[in-house]
Amino acid sequence: MRDWDRLSEQITAAGATLLVLTADAPDTLNRVVPQKGLEATFVPVDPALWARWGITNPKRESVPHPGTLVVAPDGTVLLFETHVNYRVREDAEQVLARITEHRASGQLIAAPAQESQAVVWDAALRTSAERRGETVAITLDIADGFHVYGTKERTARPLALRVDGRAEAELTLPEGSKTELGGGLGEAWVLTGRQVITVVGTSGAIAGELDVQLCTETACSRPRTVRWSAGP
Repeated sequence: MRDWDRLSEQITAAGATLLVLTADAPDTLNRVVPQKGLEATFVPVDPALWARWGITNPKRESVPHPGTLVVAPDGTVLLFETHVNYRVREDAEQVLARITEHRASGQLIAAPAQESQAVVWDAALRTSAERRGETVAITLDIADGFHVYGTKERTARPLALRVDGRAEAELTLPEGSKTELGGGLGEAWVLTGRQVITVVGTSGAIAGELDVQLCTETACSRPRTVRWSAGP
């Protein structure tokens, strides 16, 4: 538990919540947890849960074999490891890396469950491209209450731009503003409102792709790739 407590800030930043399931009675937890100086949230459960999960310790049925379970918001089990040897535990940093990787992939999300919600996502981000001499301006209009991630973001999917067949193109991408997100998600580098990306040093027709992930403070759409183009 000391390793998990040490990583508490990173766990929150990864959009995860750490719960310790135990068969200990609430009064025992209220006494022991403060004595040990532990910070995690302990949740007392019925010992029958261990049998349903197949991790009952036959030598002491009220205590399970130690295990680590990671569940995404949609119910997908990302990790479920248990060990007969009570001295063996999953490495906390490796589990955290698994969570962070899954969130960055866009899969650790609260996906819209209804068609009406999907329409909101579609309307919350508008992109356009316009040539201005030898510069192309790609404009992102992000609706109020939404954000995308700047180039300095290292946990969620950051903004990225590609230009088709133009190695000479120079890109200016916004890094984002460091912001404390709600819902216990921690800090992130985000972009809001109107953002303009410039592509300079080119002429003629030009096109490319924009990688972006649109989020509110409580949920994200899956990362999307948007095609853009500007005339000569």
